[in-house]
Amino acid sequence: MEGTEKEEIGRDEDFGGRIPEAHGRTKEEKETLKKEAAQKKIQNNFEKTELSDDDVELMKERERLRKERKDRSAKRLEKRKKEFRKKLYIACGGIAILLLSLLCLIRFKAASPNHIPKQNENATAESVQLTLVKQLSEEEKTKLESYAKEEGGIELHFLNPEIGEEKIKNEILSLKTDLILGGEEQNVNFLSKLSEEEKIPYLATTFVPKDSLREHSFCLSRSAEDQAVDLSFFAYNEAFRSMGILLPEGKADLLSKEITEAFQELGGVVTVYSYTSEDDFRAKLSELETAGIDILFLEYYNEEANTILAEEHNFTALLGNDWDRADFPGDTERKTNCLLYGKNTKNETVSDSEISEMETSSPEQESISSTQVEEESEATNSADSVLSIVEDEQVGREKDAIAILQIALKNKGKSLMEKLSDLQYQGIDGTYALKAGDYALKGKAVFYEIIDNKRVELS
Repeated sequence: MEGTEKEEIGRDEDFGGRIPEAHGRTKEEKETLKKEAAQKKIQNNFEKTELSDDDVELMKERERLRKERKDRSAKRLEKRKKEFRKKLYIACGGIAILLLSLLCLIRFKAASPNHIPKQNENATAESVQLTLVKQLSEEEKTKLESYAKEEGGIELHFLNPEIGEEKIKNEILSLKTDLILGGEEQNVNFLSKLSEEEKIPYLATTFVPKDSLREHSFCLSRSAEDQAVDLSFFAYNEAFRSMGILLPEGKADLLSKEITEAFQELGGVVTVYSYTSEDDFRAKLSELETAGIDILFLEYYNEEANTILAEEHNFTALLGNDWDRADFPGDTERKTNCLLYGKNTKNETVSDSEISEMETSSPEQESISSTQVEEESEATNSADSVLSIVEDEQVGREKDAIAILQIALKNKGKSLMEKLSDLQYQGIDGTYALKAGDYALKGKAVFYEIIDNKRVELS
């Protein structure tokens, strides 16, 4: 039965007439076609609808407002970008200026001679605190202070060893000492122990027994074995065969034992006595003279021994390096023949030119040369030019220690101990090769003869 005209039109509006080729499609495809038809219908109806003048004006106003908002947003965004770029340029310029200033400061400090790092790797200071424990005259102190200031970076403090160990320790700690220097015989063991406890490097300028040298100590002297070899060979080569040794009671006898062993191995005879007073000293000396000694070794400087040198004796006195001091030989006339074992050493190397001269010299030239040497030796015995001791060298060991410290501060290393270890230096008193807990002074021993109260170096 056919529907009314209205119903037919409704169906046409709802579905847009028959849907072509709908037969055989899936349910989803049919739904899609229906939706497309509905959207097309809505669009057709909208196009047929006429807008009023008010609606058109309203739409134009809305469009204008949307455009203005869009323009304002773009302008604000551009303004923020400009401000950000400006701040970024300012920040980059500030960082560049800061880095340039820091670089200039680093270069200035690196070029400054007074910029010396302190031992402590976590802190820096303008100067290193060096404490010297030794009895010195004001003149010697002035010389050392002047020497330390030549390159800068070192602040030198002086302590008298007579003030006692407790006060020495307190002073060293209160001064925030970076390096201990010096030491006398009576306190070298204490200073070596203190340096180990406080981890402060110690440069000993006097002899320290091997068992007293610890890991933070360096001895700027020769070992007892080396000294014994020097003295024994020298005495034996000078044709001495009977040696007497006098020691103050209570003094270390390590060197005398080493000399006894070395001299006897060479074929000599050694007699050792210790004494308690001046009278006892003279009694023991008389016994040695009666025994027929031809050389007397006196290791330690003292008034008793100094007095007998002004007297005439049948033996030669061989004086240890403890006698190598500023006030010796002095003005006192000495009638006993004296030989002095110096604290300093010299290099044993011979230059190529000297070797060449020795190889090419003829017997006739050697004869002439020996004659000239004999004549010159007689002429120079009374001349000051033959003296090898200079006044400035009386504190040579301390000056060498200061120079060693200055070199060490320029070396690579986290701590001062690392910078000092394995350091080599040619100084006033000789060649040094530093090794922790060992003896540093190397080279050939130097001996002097005392003639007319002056030192003359023996070749």
